[in-house]
Amino acid sequence: MTLMKNLSTQFIAKSLVILFGYFCFTSCFAQQKPNIVWIMAEDIGTDLACYGRKGLQTPNLDNLAAEGMLLARAYTNSPICSPSRSSMMTGMYQNSIDCHNHRSHTEDGYKLPQPITTLTSMLRKAGYYTSNGNGYNKKTDMNFNLREGQKPLFDGKDWSERQTGQPFYAQITLYQTHRNNTITNWENIRKNSPDPVNVNEIELPPYLPDRAAVRYDWALYLDQMEHVDKQVGQIVQRLKNENLLDNTMVIFIGDNGRCQVRGKCYLYECGIHVPAIIRYPAKISAGTVSDELVPMLDMVAQILHEAEVVMPSYLQGRPFLESTVPDREFIFAARDRAGECYDKSRSVVGKRFKLIRNDMPLMPYDANSAYMNNPGVRPILPLLRTMYANGELNEVQAHFFRPEKPALELYDLENDPWEIKNLADSAAYADMVDSLMKKITEWEHAAKDLGRIPEDPNTLPASYKAKFDANVHMQKCVKSHKITIRGQQNGTVKASYCGLKDVGTNLQARYGFEIYLDATPESGYIVRNISSDDVKGTFDSLNNRYIFFMPLKAITVDVEFAPATLIKSLRSINRDLTSSCLTKGKFRINGMESHESLSKISLHIYTISGRQVHRCKIGSPLIDLTHLSPGMYLYSLTSSVGVELYRGRLGLLK
Repeated sequence: MTLMKNLSTQFIAKSLVILFGYFCFTSCFAQQKPNIVWIMAEDIGTDLACYGRKGLQTPNLDNLAAEGMLLARAYTNSPICSPSRSSMMTGMYQNSIDCHNHRSHTEDGYKLPQPITTLTSMLRKAGYYTSNGNGYNKKTDMNFNLREGQKPLFDGKDWSERQTGQPFYAQITLYQTHRNNTITNWENIRKNSPDPVNVNEIELPPYLPDRAAVRYDWALYLDQMEHVDKQVGQIVQRLKNENLLDNTMVIFIGDNGRCQVRGKCYLYECGIHVPAIIRYPAKISAGTVSDELVPMLDMVAQILHEAEVVMPSYLQGRPFLESTVPDREFIFAARDRAGECYDKSRSVVGKRFKLIRNDMPLMPYDANSAYMNNPGVRPILPLLRTMYANGELNEVQAHFFRPEKPALELYDLENDPWEIKNLADSAAYADMVDSLMKKITEWEHAAKDLGRIPEDPNTLPASYKAKFDANVHMQKCVKSHKITIRGQQNGTVKASYCGLKDVGTNLQARYGFEIYLDATPESGYIVRNISSDDVKGTFDSLNNRYIFFMPLKAITVDVEFAPATLIKSLRSINRDLTSSCLTKGKFRINGMESHESLSKISLHIYTISGRQVHRCKIGSPLIDLTHLSPGMYLYSLTSSVGVELYRGRLGLLK
């Protein structure tokens, strides 16, 4: 009996120890792993009082910053929502995972390549409950699909659904700042505000004209910012009421730049520079302000670090709050197709200088996109277009509406935060341009930039396909017109059509198409004749293809399968002369000395901003350019029908 009593006592004691250990483990687990609330406001810039913006009141976000950290230089990696959100859900550059084109892969079943997975999947494995919406918008907007067998992106719709003591990751989208088909929603917020933003107290950027309609539109936007501020206050108050705030990492950001001209969809600061505030007392001292360059990739890495997730080797972000992690010297961003508008630009941002490289300069900034033409999306755009047509905009304000955009744009953000003075054409900044160009190229190779590969029109959403299909678009828009593209190899006609789109503007009533002809060495296609007027052409050297902009009329493009020797020569013509600038002013075209086509090619020299300063027929492979001033130039080799065969950069020294 005594033995049984002793055994019973020991059993009870051991059970108590086990139970005590279990509860201690659960308690310690909850304390060691913080909850994470990531609030993403749609389409906003750094337009908060705590960022110094005038004319609005944002007390809740100001207080969040006062109790935590304000990131003065946080950036999204894309100026468009779905590529940006795809990047933030994976910790990868969107152009590294084929998610760079807006609303892509919605119908083709594309899945993330192994071993890349989602932020929520990694958090779930670390014991987190993941929720989306949490009483607000549940937007995800990813350009990929989940692999078979994968659990949904989120476990539920609210953190209240988790198990007791379980840490949670809650993602919240504040949708009010997103512009919709009508302006009524925004106007209702202003109407119901007890203190709407005063149109006379706001500060307009210099690229917008100071008109009553423009002031009203900007004030209307700031009204939505004040509404978002109230929602943030509600979220923080809920965390307080549930005794969760002190063990929660609260993050507030914009998912891309503001929904204004030059903002969302563009690589200017107002398109990618976003507010970012973090409240996390366990690690961040109150009132901290950081000027470190932080891409949203790094926010993903920091979240994983706090959740004690082992960082995957493929992750392109890094936990920026850790003292062992060095500050970034540069951040990179990419713009690709937005809706039906094909464009391609890359940018690098340093501590002071920023370079934008526009790979399709013939595509204007105001590309007449269906999204921008929506009356509720950019209400002041018709006014600005009319003012441009009437010559009522100054040079800075007219920049956005010009028929072409610069190939390169260099800005000194320290002295020119609104990016209105392009320095790329200045000889004094030639070395800076060269240095930042190389940074972009290095990044493209390191990130394995998939934007260099043309998008397959068959993978586009149904709403966009008609705009990329010549026959469908022609039948709807210009039934009496036609396009014929043909190429010959050994006498056999071959089609070489790859893409087609409307690139015109309503102001000039000038509509056209963009046609891609494969120009890789393997294809060997060289344009020989274009039977149409007003043809503009360029050679996209990064993607190895010709690009033509044509008016809507009967067009025939003849291409010939060129000799391999000519193709090889064209692809190796002084590839990049920026590292070996010409010291004697002699321009040599290597590999074409004896080729019969040499006499049919013209050389054009431009300043970086696009002003032509020299033109000549090539009669010899050695060309004298000593009459040009020292500096950095663009050059192009143009065929006899005016089609650009090759473009490069040329440095001239004394």
